[in-house]
Amino acid sequence: MSVSKRIRFEVLRRDGYKCHYCHSREEKLTIDHVIPQALGGSDKPDNLVACCQACNIGKTSINPDEPLVAQVEKWAETFHYYLKAAQDGIKTDIEEENEYVRSIFDLWEQITDLGDGYRYPLPDTWAKTARYWHGIGVDVDIIEHAFRLSRERCELGKLRIGNAYNYAAGIVGNLMRDAMDSARAWTQDAIRQKGGGNAD
Repeated sequence: MSVSKRIRFEVLRRDGYKCHYCHSREEKLTIDHVIPQALGGSDKPDNLVACCQACNIGKTSINPDEPLVAQVEKWAETFHYYLKAAQDGIKTDIEEENEYVRSIFDLWEQITDLGDGYRYPLPDTWAKTARYWHGIGVDVDIIEHAFRLSRERCELGKLRIGNAYNYAAGIVGNLMRDAMDSARAWTQDAIRQKGGGNAD
């Protein structure tokens, strides 16, 4: 049974794209069975390593030393543990982002409620904007402030309700630019006071 392209990619990535035996990054890499298939070795990742062609040819179908087998198994076990941890972190980030986006939707519905189930419309890109806000860490209180200013402008007849969300997004953008300018200035002052020189 041949090693699939997916497993090959994962093994190469796990081993840092270098030969497990000579640690070369210069040679073309293959996938080597630590315990050769001829001796009953499996195609599972814990029996596979990245290997340059020279080392692979020199190894042939001989039994590897037990310490080498144990080392590869331990490396594979540790790699999979941290890969799972990394995926859990990604899953948590996604859940937090989804919760944030839902909170923005709920806030918009609450602030633009016109009664009888009617609310200001949302543009097709609203969720993309909300995810961007989450990515740069915009506090929900700032967004609420922008939503309220946008509704007030609509009620004064100075803004069409169809443009209200995008107008609010513009307010958020301006406030965040001001906040970032202030943060940069404060950071530079703090570094100067500690004798760290220029932060630019």
